[in-house]
Amino acid sequence: MAADDVDGTLAAMGPRLRAAREHHGATLAGVSCATGISTSTLSRIETGRRKPTLEVLLQLSKEYGISLDELAGTAPAPAAEPRARCIDHKRC
Repeated sequence: MAADDVDGTLAAMGPRLRAAREHHGATLAGVSCATGISTSTLSRIETGRRKPTLEVLLQLSKEYGISLDELAGTAPAPAAEPRARCIDHKRC
């Protein structure tokens, strides 16, 4: 992954973290209490003024119940449903 890709991924992570928190109906204070990460640090990460460490991402991933891939926006697209194959060619 090129440096530009890493910077872009980190820049987009703040809004994803905020969306995940809001999706769970949590406040910054509530997440801070649950994870031990200060409210100001969480706020700075969500607004892009601070880059999250792996330790912080792991804690938030666990708190929100989502994978690191989802937080980074690098989760693979869901696989398409396989098409049913007809075994009995007389009835197809």
